[in-house]
Amino acid sequence: MNKLICIFAVAIGIVFTACEKNDVIIDKDKTEFNTEQQKMRSALETTTNILLNMITSDETYFDELNKVIVAGSSNYMEDRVMLKDLFSTTSKSSALRVKVNSNKFTSDFKTAFTKNRPQKIGGINGINSNTFSNPDSLIQFLIENNVILNCPYPLEDYDEDNRIPAISFDPMNNDSTNVGYLLDKLGNISEVIVSQSYADKHPVWILIPYQPENTTQSAANVRHAQRSKTATNDGFRATFHKIYLTEYYCTIFKATLDMRILRSSNSFSWNDQTKNYTGSFSQMSTFQMPRKYVGYAKDQKMSGWYPIDIEWDYDWHSDKVEQGLSVYEYDPGTTYETSITVKAKIDGVEVGASVNAKFSKYDDIIALQPLGRSYFYDIAKNGIRKDDWKWTEVTKRNFWGTPTQTKVHNQIDGKYIYRFSPSFMMSVSAQ
Repeated sequence: MNKLICIFAVAIGIVFTACEKNDVIIDKDKTEFNTEQQKMRSALETTTNILLNMITSDETYFDELNKVIVAGSSNYMEDRVMLKDLFSTTSKSSALRVKVNSNKFTSDFKTAFTKNRPQKIGGINGINSNTFSNPDSLIQFLIENNVILNCPYPLEDYDEDNRIPAISFDPMNNDSTNVGYLLDKLGNISEVIVSQSYADKHPVWILIPYQPENTTQSAANVRHAQRSKTATNDGFRATFHKIYLTEYYCTIFKATLDMRILRSSNSFSWNDQTKNYTGSFSQMSTFQMPRKYVGYAKDQKMSGWYPIDIEWDYDWHSDKVEQGLSVYEYDPGTTYETSITVKAKIDGVEVGASVNAKFSKYDDIIALQPLGRSYFYDIAKNGIRKDDWKWTEVTKRNFWGTPTQTKVHNQIDGKYIYRFSPSFMMSVSAQ
C-alpha cells in the first residue's frame, strides 16, 4: 500500500507483537484473580468437566475431536481447535468440514451441563458455581473469548496403546503443573499431574484462553520493495531459513513458542546478576512455532527443523563489521519494556525505524551474541569443518527407543548450519 502510514507496533517491515511500555503484565505466580480472570478460570474448569462427561457417555468423541484438531483451520495454527468452531453450524473452517454434526456437539454439551448437575471431579467446581447459570451463557463466553482445545503433540506421535489424552486446562496461576483427568479402558476417570514431563510421555488436551497468532509475513521478505542501500557496494543479504530448538522456553499451558529475533549494533548488554537485557535494535522479527517441533528436535528428527525464512539483514556491508543477534521466547511473565519510533510504511517496508527495549527473564534468552560479518559470511557460504556445527539425525531406534542408526548433516536443504547456543541452531545463507 503506497501510503504513508504511521504505526506503533511495527519495526523495520515486520509486525511487532510485544507489549506496550505501559502494559500491565500479569504476575504468573499470583494466586488471586480479578473478576474477569475468575470467570475465565471457571469457564475452563467447567468445560473440562463437561468434555469429560461427554466422552464418558460417548467415547467416539475422542476420535471425532482428534480429527477436528488434526484438520486445523485457517483461523489458527495446527493441532488445536477453537470451541466456537465446534459449536458453529455456519463456519467454513476446514475443521467443520471434517466434523459430522455440530448440532449434536452443541446438544451433547448442553446435556452434559444440565443432566443431573454433574458431580465435581477432583475439585473442579466450575460446573457447580454460579458464574454460568445455564449452558448457553457458557457457550457464548467460550465463543466470544476464542477458547481453544490445544494438543501440544499429535496423538499419532505416541505409541498405539498410548493415545488416550488426559484433559486439563490452564490454571492461570502457575506455569508448570495442573491436574488432568484420564479416562481408562474401563470407563473410570483417574487424576494425573499434567506437566511438560507428563506431556513428553503421554498425550494431553489442554483448554486455554486463545493466544493471538502473528500470521503476517515479515515485510523484510518483500524482495521487490524499494529500499535505500548504502553507498558501499559490498553488502550481502543474510537470511535465516530454518530453526532447530531443543528446549521449550515456555509453559506447557501455552500453545506456541512466541519467538523474537533481533538485530542491533554492538550496543546491547546482558547483566547476569540482574538478568536484565538492554539494547538498541534496528530490527525485530516475530514468529510463532508450535510446541511439537521442539519435541521432534529433542528426538533428533528431521521434522524438528521449522521453516521461518527471515531476512535478517538485506545489506550487510563492510562498514558493519559486527552486529548483535538476540533470540528469545516471549511470554506474559517476562518483564518487557519497549519504545518504538516508526516514520513511514511504504510498500510494506518500514523506513527510519528504531527500537529500544529492555526485558528480563531467567530462562527465555535463547541466544545472545555478536556476529562478526566475515565469520558469518564464511559459514553461510562455505560451512565449517568443526563437528560443533554439524547436526546428527536419528534415523532409526530400537524397541526401547535407543538410537541404532544416525546420519550426520552439515546442511539443511542446501543451507549451512550455524549453532547459536547448545539448544539452538539455524540454517543460514549469504547472497
